This record gives sequence, C-alpha cells and structure tokens, in this order.
Amino acid sequence: MKYVGEKLQFVIDTLNKDNTLTVTEAVRRMCENFGIDYSESARKAISAHLSKLSKLKSSGKVEDSEALLTAKGKKLDNKKQTFLITWAQNDTPIHKNFFKNLLSYKESLDAGLHVIAGRYNNPTSIWGQKNKEGEFWNKAVVPYLDAARHNLHKNLQVLSDIKIPPTGSTPLSGLNSVTGLESCIVGHPRQQVKSLPILDGYPHKLLLSTGSCTVANYTDSKAGKKSEFHHSIGFVIVEMDGENFHIRQVSADKKGNFYDLYKRVKDGNVMDNVEGAEAAVLGDIHIAHNDNEATDLSFKLLDKMKPKHTMIHDIIDCESISHHEENDPFRIMQKEENGTGDLRKELDIMLEWVKNRLK
Repeated sequence: MKYVGEKLQFVIDTLNKDNTLTVTEAVRRMCENFGIDYSESARKAISAHLSKLSKLKSSGKVEDSEALLTAKGKKLDNKKQTFLITWAQNDTPIHKNFFKNLLSYKESLDAGLHVIAGRYNNPTSIWGQKNKEGEFWNKAVVPYLDAARHNLHKNLQVLSDIKIPPTGSTPLSGLNSVTGLESCIVGHPRQQVKSLPILDGYPHKLLLSTGSCTVANYTDSKAGKKSEFHHSIGFVIVEMDGENFHIRQVSADKKGNFYDLYKRVKDGNVMDNVEGAEAAVLGDIHIAHNDNEATDLSFKLLDKMKPKHTMIHDIIDCESISHHEENDPFRIMQKEENGTGDLRKELDIMLEWVKNRLK
C-alpha cells in the first residue's frame, strides 16, 4: 500500500520548506495542524511515524496518484466568462444529486468547472479501506480535478495548489498576504469569506473558500466531528464583467438542490425561481455609515428574487449610548455638540429609513 494523503503531504511540505526544523518543532506543528493534543506520548508516536515516512519518501514509494498529477497540469479555459469552483475529498463519494445539479448549471451558464483536489487521511473510512492501491477521487470529478494555480482575472486567483486540511476551523487563516493585492479562492469543505481592509485606490480584496461536492468523511475525533458539523455542500461562482468580476458562494440543501440569485437548480433542472426565495438576509446596514448606492442595488435585486421574507439586522449602531465611549468625556462632548448623542433621534432616523424601504 502506498503512503499518500493530506497528512503526509503536510509533513513533506513542512520539511521541504524548512530544512532547519527540529523534530520537536515539526511534531508541534503537526499536532496543531491535525487537531491533536500535544503531549509526550503524541510526540513519541509522531516522531516515529515521521521517521518512517521520511524513509518511504527517500525510497521513492511515496508518490502522487495519476489523477493528482493530471490535476497539477490543469489549464484554465480563457474563453469562459463564468467559472464554478468546488472541492472534492480523496477516497470519498460525491454528493450525487448535487454534482448532477452542478453539471447542469455548468451547461446552462457555459461555465468552466474546477474541482479542487482535497486530501484527508481517514483510517476509519470504509471507502478508504476498500482502496488498497493508494488515493483516488470519484471518477465523476476526475475530468475537472484541479491542483494548479490560476489567474481568473487580474485581481483574482484560484489557489488550487494550496492544500488546506479539511479539519481546519478557519480555512482562510494566514492567507491575507499570499496573493498580494489580488482576491483569492481556496478549496475547503467549510465555506468562509473575509473582506480585507484596503487603501483608497486599490482593488477590493476578498478571500473565499469553496464548499465541497463530496459527502462528509471524517474521523470520530473532536476535530473530525467539528468539521462534519461545518461541512458545506456548495461552490463559488465567478462571473467576468469586462474590467470587473462578480463572485459569490452558493450552498446546497441536504438533497443537493440550490438557489443562485433568481435561479433554482433542482434534480438536474435549471429554472427561473418564479415562486421567489423563501428568505433573504441582508448584511449589516448601519444607517449612519451606510453606502446608499450599494443598499439601493441590494433592494433592486430583491425585486428580482422576490423573497417571501427579508431579514434586516444591525440597522443602527446606537452610537448615542455606546458603552465603548461612556468613559471618554471628549467623545461625549462631541456627540452633545453635533447632536449624535440623542437616542430618540437615532431611533426616529431608523424608523424613517424602514418606512421608506417598505414603500
């Protein structure tokens, strides 16, 4: 049996990047990465395994599967204007109905599909136990499997070459500077998005993780159960628009059906959502610091989506009575002078805003 998988890859990558790393430090990093409590027994066990894996690597028995080697040479189809990007775990079945829907949506949009190759070593997996010749990916995803890095746009990269452990609770951690000024997409079964602060004149920067097209397949450890809870069936969609691009995450229900704006994809069929979405949840409003143009566009989009319920939250900051400033006499005096220290006035402004939006 070949020794492959996400844990081995992490060890090899760590050692390759830092030849001065001590065994103790390597073990500590492994424990942190895999959610293992750092102890003397863990140190001894992992040290022994690390030595074994190093020998296997030098003997040439550790190698990438054919599917992964092909994925590392994946090319971007620059003729496409839309891309769907998801993640697949090795030695794990796909969510059949979701992947059927994903392929239908791909055809409907004439989109490029990229399935980022994910690795996870689960010795308790019944699917992994059946495979004695090394890792594999479901044959349905192999034509789309991706382990390379691509520039979809001058301000957007897909980092399929970065393997993030699926048990990581914050998949975007530490990636702020990896792509410089460019936004980026990484493969991970947990969907997370971060908007980073930028200087005036620079492009907005987002970090996003994809969600998965394979079912949950984790160990029965604490880290595994947490990851199972946060496992999302979904993808990221990117649409080119001249000098700009539009990007968003889409998540599916348990049956693998999903909505994307005013489109509904169910059981392999793509249709207009004439019935309207069940609900729309807007981002924080914060009237005092609101971007009116962005808000107006959001409400125009709601007219197309026709949600049965719209949830609006964080409408006001309650700056007039903020506990963060209650011990700052200079800020309190400033609010008294400019009229922002009046809670009733702040509530009246909120009510007027809501009335205007309900027209």
